[in-house]
Amino acid sequence: MSTTRSPRRTARAGAAGAVAVALLAGGVLAAGPADAKAGRVEKRGACSPSGSWKLKAGPENGKIEIEYEVEARSGQRWKVVIKDNGITRVNTTKKTVAGVFHVRKVVTNLKGTDVISAKATNLVTGATCSGSVRF
Repeated sequence: MSTTRSPRRTARAGAAGAVAVALLAGGVLAAGPADAKAGRVEKRGACSPSGSWKLKAGPENGKIEIEYEVEARSGQRWKVVIKDNGITRVNTTKKTVAGVFHVRKVVTNLKGTDVISAKATNLVTGATCSGSVRF
């Protein structure tokens, strides 16, 4: 018993294979490596005992833009420390205006994965807001 294929069936199978290869190659090229350095990362969390924080990192002209925001009771003073791989990049005091403060800093992009941590401590109550992102 012979298993010959018709030219039409062979052409369809060849075209389907070519489409599958193109889709697979396109997917590999489009996905690329899973690297946070290509885009922004963001984390949010709760402060202790109340309030919330947001920490973002993203590319900025070959460097890293760090943004840290704390939402808490208005009029409070906070000590803010932001580190990149253990190196202090920000050490300042901020006051919540309308219930929020923001800190923005652009830093050198260190080799490898950057671990960026931020901590805010309320100077009166001792409340803390802390978190980290990997970029």
